[in-house]
Amino acid sequence: MPIKPENYNKIRAHFIKLLGGKCVYCQSTEKLEFDHIFPCLTDMSKMSRSKREWHWFDEFKKGNLQLLCAECNNKKNDSYPIYHIIAGALL
Repeated sequence: MPIKPENYNKIRAHFIKLLGGKCVYCQSTEKLEFDHIFPCLTDMSKMSRSKREWHWFDEFKKGNLQLLCAECNNKKNDSYPIYHIIAGALL
């Protein structure tokens, strides 16, 4: 059963709150995106909303989910966290 958009937005907001509500690199609270700390092979763009939520939950449990603003996420791309040990140092 598909998840209603208003519930999707509530679940997304809950994950944002759980993850601290700001970009881990620059502390921005604007245009936040979920980012895999260690790159994931799953193509999120092809996932349904409900599958995406379960994926977020699984990655959160594994400690592999963080918040980045759109700008920092674009800079990080698919690199591994070893390049980002000091927040933003190598961005």
